[in-house]
Amino acid sequence: MVRPGRVISRQGVRLAAPLRVPPRRRRWSGQIHSIRPERVDRQAIDSYALLFGGPDCAAQCIPNPAGGRGKMEKTGMKRARRTQDERSTATREALVAAAIEVVAEVGYASATTSLIARRAKVSRGALQYHFASKADLTVAIMEAIALELNFRFDLEALRQAPLRRRIEAMIEHYWDVFQGRMFRAGLSIWVVLAGDPELARRIEASMRLVREGIGSVWHDLFSDVRCAQRDLDTILHIVMATMRGSAIAFLAGRAGTDFGAERRQLADMALHAMERLVETEAR
Repeated sequence: MVRPGRVISRQGVRLAAPLRVPPRRRRWSGQIHSIRPERVDRQAIDSYALLFGGPDCAAQCIPNPAGGRGKMEKTGMKRARRTQDERSTATREALVAAAIEVVAEVGYASATTSLIARRAKVSRGALQYHFASKADLTVAIMEAIALELNFRFDLEALRQAPLRRRIEAMIEHYWDVFQGRMFRAGLSIWVVLAGDPELARRIEASMRLVREGIGSVWHDLFSDVRCAQRDLDTILHIVMATMRGSAIAFLAGRAGTDFGAERRQLADMALHAMERLVETEAR
């Protein structure tokens, strides 16, 4: 007895089964032949478009009663393709963001490149293309933290505000960043720098340029405070150091602490210091 699908020659020799080609899936042509154009409503269009073309097609298909039996036209279906540079930049940013998340969750030592690539949904090869080593990625993480900390606010709007409002806005912005994943990732990296002098040297060289940018932003925001630049830098360093200490205490879960009151007190101290500097310079 010959099984279905077998090919047997006259001599009874079993031959290979014929190759089965899967049926070709027909793509939706944009026409609905079973519905007359005058009876086509938006609900029917959405139903057919979602079934055959997806949600984008449903949103962009319109009926064309003059075009025949339920014929539909697609408008604006093609999306602008990103350039190679745009795709490369997006991949790099996704890798840095994924690295920050992973380091904040599992710590720097356990944050392997495989885990970071998996979180970013890219291949290991893509990660190595943008960052040849974990140290390169670590430097990019620290740069991203510094940029988020010091350049993500509207200088034009703050520059017109009263002095105390500007100080409070800066402190609140720092506090928001220090409570997030970026600061936790930065803490994990800072802990290992003592045992890795080469990585510490690279990060210090990168942070030197970032600190120069921070100083320029700080001076631009408080350009009306007539005092020496070194004195303004001293106030900035004190504010930043105090904020980092409060953030570490917050992450450690220090009970019974009113961190809002601490920030208000810090704003009072910074305002008083600036006013004293202005008075000293005026004498």
